[in-house]
Amino acid sequence: MRKPFEITYGMLATGNKRFQNFIIDSIVTTLLQIGFAKGGDMLYGIYGIKGFQVGPPVLGNIKYTILALGISIVYYGLFETVNMRTLGKYITNTMVVNADGTRPDSMRIFLRTLCRLIPLEFITFFGRRPVGLHDGLSKTLVVDIAAFREAQIKQANKENNEQNSNDEQG
Repeated sequence: MRKPFEITYGMLATGNKRFQNFIIDSIVTTLLQIGFAKGGDMLYGIYGIKGFQVGPPVLGNIKYTILALGISIVYYGLFETVNMRTLGKYITNTMVVNADGTRPDSMRIFLRTLCRLIPLEFITFFGRRPVGLHDGLSKTLVVDIAAFREAQIKQANKENNEQNSNDEQG
C-alpha cells in the first residue's frame, strides 16, 4: 500500500497519452466484441439456440450493444482493478491511482468504468487538463509512471532526511 501524497500536474499523463490509451483500448474492446459476437453466431449456427445469436454491430442491435457494454465493463474493470492498467496504459507507461496517489479499490474502479459509459464522455478531455469526467467522478487520475515514481522517491528521501535530522537532534 502506497503512502498518500499530492499528485501534481507534472505527474499526470498527457492528453496525447490519454488519447493513445483510448485508441488502443477501443481497438482491443472492439476486437473482443466482434470475436464474441462471431463466436455466438457460430454457436447459433451449430446448435440453433437463438440466445447465442448476436448479429452484426449495427445501430439498433440490442444484443450487440449489451455485449459491447459488458465487454467494456469487464475489460476496464478487471484490468484496472488487478493491474491499475489496461493494455493502452501498459503501452503508454501510465496507470490509474486515487487522487492521493494510493491504489484505487475495486468499487472506485467500477464507478470509473461505469462513468466511461456516459454518452459523449470523451468530450470532457477537450479542456486544458488531461482529466476526464470518469476521472473526476471516481476521484482517480491517470499518471505517467516515471514521473509518479520519481515523485515517490523524492518524497521518501525527504522523509528519510527529516527523520535522520530529528534522530540527530534527539
